Amino acid sequence: METVISFTPAQLVGFITAIGGAVAAIGTMGAMIFKLFKKIKQPEIEQNERIKALEEENRTRKEEIKKLNERLETGDNNFKELEKTNKIILRSLQALLRHSLGTADPGALTDAMKELDNYLVEK
Repeated sequence: METVISFTPAQLVGFITAIGGAVAAIGTMGAMIFKLFKKIKQPEIEQNERIKALEEENRTRKEEIKKLNERLETGDNNFKELEKTNKIILRSLQALLRHSLGTADPGALTDAMKELDNYLVEK
């Protein structure tokens, strides 16, 4: 026995309308779920952006600190060089003063002159 399925045009229109309504409801529900998911993830997204900004700032600060450390090291080396220069100049001046006062040791004057010459040649 064959079953015949029959329906009227009004039932067909009702059925299509029901399917369209179901599709619209499912689409609306999907959009609402997407918005809800986006709202739930928003704090995490903001946190990740803040972390990324802080990491970039940290990287910049590390580079600045590295440059400052290099400048400090250069400054320290310059100060050591200045100290060495001052010592040699003061020894030479002391030898000249002693010589001019007549209490000089000619060997000390010669040694101071050699030390000053060596320093100037090295520099």
